[in-house]
Amino acid sequence: MGRSLQVLFYKLKYIAVLPLLLMGSPSSAAGPGTAAADFLSIPVGARETALGGAFTAASADANSVFYNPAGLALVETTELAYSYNNYFSGISQQWLAAARPYGDGALGLGVNYLKVSAFDAYDASNNGIGSVSAYDLAVYLGYGRGLETGLKMLPSLRYGATVKYISEKLDSSNASGYALDAGLLFLTGIKNLRLGLGLENLASSRLEFINGGARPARNFKTGASYFIGSRGGAAAARLSADMNFPEDGPSYLSAGLEHTLYGALSLRAGYTALGDLSNGLSFGLGLGLPGRAGRDIRLDYSYGSSYDLGNVHKFGLSCKFGPASALPLSPAPPRREQD
Repeated sequence: MGRSLQVLFYKLKYIAVLPLLLMGSPSSAAGPGTAAADFLSIPVGARETALGGAFTAASADANSVFYNPAGLALVETTELAYSYNNYFSGISQQWLAAARPYGDGALGLGVNYLKVSAFDAYDASNNGIGSVSAYDLAVYLGYGRGLETGLKMLPSLRYGATVKYISEKLDSSNASGYALDAGLLFLTGIKNLRLGLGLENLASSRLEFINGGARPARNFKTGASYFIGSRGGAAAARLSADMNFPEDGPSYLSAGLEHTLYGALSLRAGYTALGDLSNGLSFGLGLGLPGRAGRDIRLDYSYGSSYDLGNVHKFGLSCKFGPASALPLSPAPPRREQD
């Protein structure tokens, strides 16, 4: 059998496995597998996953390079974030992000790596032809900055963009390409209320395995976030909600609630209507550790379950390094809202 046909069967099986990662992928109007790089739809970060991935308006840290690059403009100090989750069926995902104030905004870098352990491959006659492994990789480079509009109801605007390099490998076959994300974040005249807009894969190239390949699916999303309380107070809460409009499936809602005690312990719950393999609910917690040498460290955990494939656990670690004023690069202007 020709190599191209072997690759076809590898890809068909890979496509069958990957939607399970999405905790229930949406029913595609164009049919499954018609868009490339489905792994880009999997939420990253344990905190964000626990809150249903509803972070178009809530993100204000290094993970903004994934959720809304405009949120990078709210980064005040050098940050690092890492998360790991071991999915079912030998599939694991790692996410690493960094952000640093620069000029009037901040730069962000992210690496999204998903690995599929070796699985059996078959030819057209269902004969075993050995095993095949696969991985997906995306590298994000983003920048966000802001401006004051002078408008009463929308006094401050943040905007940003992220360029993504995407690489996929199935056995010995590779595909790579690029995509562009863009976002807006409005700090409204209502204290602690943010509104966000995001465009994922606004422009992209084809990832060509066979038959001309495919492009990553575009997604337009809107979001709102409302913060109650003050940082470090006895109690504070954040409500966030997103509405997503992907081109390869029906629109869906995501929402989350985070309650924080004394700036240290955070309890989280979220919901997403993405797909039907789970009930859409997620839970999690975060623990802020005592700062050392100007470092602000947080541990995060999220939990979700699928109907037939077991539980999904995600762990995260993030660190902020000292005040922005101590950094050699020019800090962004003072912020007017809590993270």
